[in-house]
Amino acid sequence: MWIVTDSLIDLPALKNKTEWINTKIVWEIADRSNFTTLKLTHFGLTPQVECYEICIAGWGQFTNSLTDFINTGVGKPFREPE
Repeated sequence: MWIVTDSLIDLPALKNKTEWINTKIVWEIADRSNFTTLKLTHFGLTPQVECYEICIAGWGQFTNSLTDFINTGVGKPFREPE
């Protein structure tokens, strides 16, 4: 578990760039018979938080990148600039 004690979400679209402070990020790893599961829960990241949609998409990008890295040795945790 990570407890967020400091944060700067440096995105121009956000007014509150420190919303993650005092939230908790929990990683749960489970070994199954022929695979491993990873569950990420970000407690405090709720629909009422300004960055909710952006952050949910960002976590999806990072976790998908982690899957790619595990399977291929190459991940892309950040989107390509538009």
